[in-house]
Amino acid sequence: MDRENFTEEDKLRKENKMMKFALGGIAGLLLIILAVLLFFVVYNGVKPAESTPTEPSAPVYEYSDYTVSDEDALAAADLVVGRIGDVELTNAELQAYYCMQIYAFIKESGGYVSYYGVDLSKPLGEQIYNTKTGQTWEELFLEQALYVWKRYTVLCLMAKENGYQLPADLQQEYEAMPEEMQELAKQLGYASVQEMVSTEMGAGCTLDGYMRYLYTDYYCNSYFEKLYDDLMPTLEEMEAYYKEYEATIVNAGASKDVGLAVDVRHILLTPDGGTPIEGTNFSEYTQDAWEACRVKAQKILDEYLASDRSETTFANMAVKYSSCASASKGGMIANARKGSTVQAFNDWIFDENRQYGDYDLIKTEFGYHIMFFVEKEDMWIRYVKTAMISERASTLIDEAMDNAPAEVDLEKIKLSFVHFV
Repeated sequence: MDRENFTEEDKLRKENKMMKFALGGIAGLLLIILAVLLFFVVYNGVKPAESTPTEPSAPVYEYSDYTVSDEDALAAADLVVGRIGDVELTNAELQAYYCMQIYAFIKESGGYVSYYGVDLSKPLGEQIYNTKTGQTWEELFLEQALYVWKRYTVLCLMAKENGYQLPADLQQEYEAMPEEMQELAKQLGYASVQEMVSTEMGAGCTLDGYMRYLYTDYYCNSYFEKLYDDLMPTLEEMEAYYKEYEATIVNAGASKDVGLAVDVRHILLTPDGGTPIEGTNFSEYTQDAWEACRVKAQKILDEYLASDRSETTFANMAVKYSSCASASKGGMIANARKGSTVQAFNDWIFDENRQYGDYDLIKTEFGYHIMFFVEKEDMWIRYVKTAMISERASTLIDEAMDNAPAEVDLEKIKLSFVHFV
């Protein structure tokens, strides 16, 4: 696809497609919120790195290009390129880590990666990221991938040392992945699951390698949930933290006078047609278009009500049906503040009686929204709690990393090109 003709619709379709693939079409959406916090922990605390990790896992500048032909990458898929203790990293698994760093970058940039001076349709090893050091985009993402692998692996080793086992429901979900991924491959038009994996993650990423990567991600995030609870600060500790770092917290927009932060999922359906209203972000629709939209939205709500009515089911339906950019995040609108959304949306989510699991169908200037209420919390508490847990977890992982050095053989790394658009 020509990048100049890569429309918003194409971008959303690609994000939604990758969302379904990366989660295997299963209930893994339950782990997304924890995964976001864990991402910050992996990058040393609550503040994500602006560019590269602060401690690269290996000096990846030693070699000029790690990308090889699809045939060579596949041939080297099972070659061990890294090791921490008795845990090995193969090229197939590294390809998954590497690819997910790029997808994370695409997501964070809102799909407008060309604004950062990179063209994903061309080899990343030929494009300079840092003009001062000569670091390429390939080296950047590889450095990040190795760094994430090391910290995830160390966290998993901590979990095993503490006798942690993946909960039965998550184990069952993981075991059901191959079958569900097979169905997903059919839906996306692939002849097989392996073809889907190879296309979306690169030829060097085998199904076995991807499943090992995914299990690590599941196990790591699940253990972090336990760690999250264990490291939860008391209100007294949060008050003390706020007092010590008040200036920083206020600058971050999380002062005590900000009020509540609300998390809500929604599925947006926009009427067909419409004439843009000059000077606004809205369009004018006919009554017939509005009614057709309402009927369609009610049908989707009825589908949800006929299900188990879980948040995971709603999130999966948002990925499938919503026309909002939040669809790729399961329809999640996080940290909404009073007055930050259009009136009808705002009134519904900030209703003082609103509780977890509440659902509804509401109309705004954008269209019809199928709503699912998740959580409300004082903004300052949310910020401080996240910061303190992140810092505490990061300290634990850093200490564990000091006792678990990683061995990486850069010369054996063989990456494959991924067609992102």
